[in-house]
Amino acid sequence: MGIAGWLSVDPGCRRAEGDHKGRPYEPGKVNADPEKQTVPFSWPAHPLRGPIFETWVVSEIAKYRTHRGETAGLSFYRDSNGAEADLIIEHPSRVTLVEAKASETPSSTLFGGARRVQRHLSRLRRPGSVVVAYGGDQLQQRTEGSLIPWCELCKTGFWEPDTVV
Repeated sequence: MGIAGWLSVDPGCRRAEGDHKGRPYEPGKVNADPEKQTVPFSWPAHPLRGPIFETWVVSEIAKYRTHRGETAGLSFYRDSNGAEADLIIEHPSRVTLVEAKASETPSSTLFGGARRVQRHLSRLRRPGSVVVAYGGDQLQQRTEGSLIPWCELCKTGFWEPDTVV
């Protein structure tokens, strides 16, 4: 099989051409190995689900801010001990730490990484809030911070300079 067969990933093209042996394409299935059986595709169990979700959250916030002319004040934090925040939004008088979690279940454990970074950054003497954008559908305000469902991300405006969460 030539490389062209491996590079054809567009679902419309795959549906039209079928697999490498001429069998019709089956929606919801992906070939693990063209010489072996077809295995079901599972987004919830996909090994890149978390990194893809994190990239999506950060890019949506960056796009929103860019369209408003706000191109500065976005960064991330990671230290040698593993403390990490997916996104830090700097405002004139405060910072917002953003964690992106693909989990659909709301839980206090989703705040762990950002709260750890918040303790590290406490020397800045700027108030900070923690926001977790997650894969669920319930908007929740907790003592640790705000849980924002992915579908509400652009509606909440938590990254606005005047919005405190």
